[in-house]
Amino acid sequence: DNEGYQYYFQFTLNPYPPEIEGRLPALKKRIETFQRLADQIGPERVVWRYDPILFSSQINLEWHLEQYRAIAHALHGYTKRCVFSFVDFYKKTVRNTQHLGVIPITAKQMETMGRHLAEMGRAHDLVLTTCCESVDLEPYGIAKGACIDPELINAIAGTNATFRPDPFQRQGCGCVQSIDIGAYNTCVYQC
Repeated sequence: DNEGYQYYFQFTLNPYPPEIEGRLPALKKRIETFQRLADQIGPERVVWRYDPILFSSQINLEWHLEQYRAIAHALHGYTKRCVFSFVDFYKKTVRNTQHLGVIPITAKQMETMGRHLAEMGRAHDLVLTTCCESVDLEPYGIAKGACIDPELINAIAGTNATFRPDPFQRQGCGCVQSIDIGAYNTCVYQC
């Protein structure tokens, strides 16, 4: 609680090489920052985002599983949730990733990855959810999630408030109504 405000952070930690996320600090430094934040505000208030998941000629299922396992191990005890999603090929995404050789991920690959992530999540006491995914991973214990999550908001605030779905989000989004205070193209790392 900071002056009466209840909050949580969504902290993206991806292990991509410099060709994809070249302006970010080293992964080790980002993990240390995540850990310090969790130490300050509590692991229930820091949600690990592993997204978007993308494949290329050098980045495949096995690579992601190895990287995810290492990050999950480093974050054990520092978070209770992980939200992940697979890359969506919007016009802008296609244009911005052409030089990377990003390839589509099949539903079977998504299911296989979901099954393995669920196993690793259980081993590291993580609740896993997806962000706006059409693939059904519930058989592996992975629910469809919400970035603006009414259950998490109520748990952190100690309330039982009701929320309305956000009508301005894409189909399949589980977020509740909110006001975005961010702005595009303001990240110093040029995300």
